[in-house]
Amino acid sequence: MRIESYEDSQLHTIKSLSLRVWSLVFDSIQKEMDIDVYRSFYPDGWRVCRVRLYYSRHEGVDCHRL
Repeated sequence: MRIESYEDSQLHTIKSLSLRVWSLVFDSIQKEMDIDVYRSFYPDGWRVCRVRLYYSRHEGVDCHRL
């Protein structure tokens, strides 16, 4: 493993990796949670919400979080 300083050019790769990792978490949550409750948090799906957060830099985005 090699730890490097962050560079802006890595942002897209970091976001893509993050979405792949989060998919495991959200798939697991969805399997265990009542689907109606889950959809109340993520009516468009968790991925849409996560992408909105990433590309808005968390400013002014109305996105529920579990």
